[in-house]
Amino acid sequence: MRVMKWILKLRKSIWIYPIFYSITSLMLSVFIVTLDSRWILDIEKYIPGIFFTSVDLAETVLATIAGALLSMTIFTFSTTMVVLTMYSSQFSPRTVENFLTNKVTMKILGVFMGGFVYSIFSLLFMRQSLSEMMVVSATIGVIYAIICLLYFAVFVHHVGNYIQASNLIERLNESSFLKVKEYKNMVNKWGITRELDIDNYGLVLKVPSGENGYIQLIDYEGIYKVAKETKSIIILEKVIGQFITDETDIFSVYMKNNSKFEEKNIEQLLSRITRGRL
Repeated sequence: MRVMKWILKLRKSIWIYPIFYSITSLMLSVFIVTLDSRWILDIEKYIPGIFFTSVDLAETVLATIAGALLSMTIFTFSTTMVVLTMYSSQFSPRTVENFLTNKVTMKILGVFMGGFVYSIFSLLFMRQSLSEMMVVSATIGVIYAIICLLYFAVFVHHVGNYIQASNLIERLNESSFLKVKEYKNMVNKWGITRELDIDNYGLVLKVPSGENGYIQLIDYEGIYKVAKETKSIIILEKVIGQFITDETDIFSVYMKNNSKFEEKNIEQLLSRITRGRL
């Protein structure tokens, strides 16, 4: 259950790919600058001369790339948010978050940010002592800029397909079939009890949520274990996707006189429910 909660939080985070690409670009910048300052004479005979530039030209190219990539990132995502805001008002507010947590969107954002990080740190690390030497930092920056341009084309295509109503319906259809399949597997594993013999259970305990938010994840197996250990019947009153307040009764616990349900079991039940913002 903890692993599933961690995966859920990871999927909700929009900064995983941007941070990864930014750190990778920073390491690339350090490596290339180190290559230019220490080992450039050793590798110069293995690399065509067209890939080498002067330090002054490299600084100009890298500064231009950094400014261009930053402008491209701001323009692209500000425009996209305007489009998605209009789009979400017609269908669902969830479309904005789904788009922002989409892998393609986050990878492209990471590539743009990584290009800016590489360019700006290469400028920072470049020293005047290299002024009389040829460097390859600018060439790597140009290659990175071309990659960003290709990703920009992919991003435009992705946005165009994502906001189409037909594709939205298709994604909802695929998600629905996946959920139905998961439910069938759960039914085949645990079975269905059509009638509950709760008349013989004299004690009834209502367990409130204690937190506000949407139900995101339910550990059915963990709830079953608590019911089995405490010799009680536990009914889950809500389902995934419903909004609950801190006073909403989320569990109904039916107990007999020989039931072993205690205060700690309430905490165990609540820990089996993941709540948060959708």
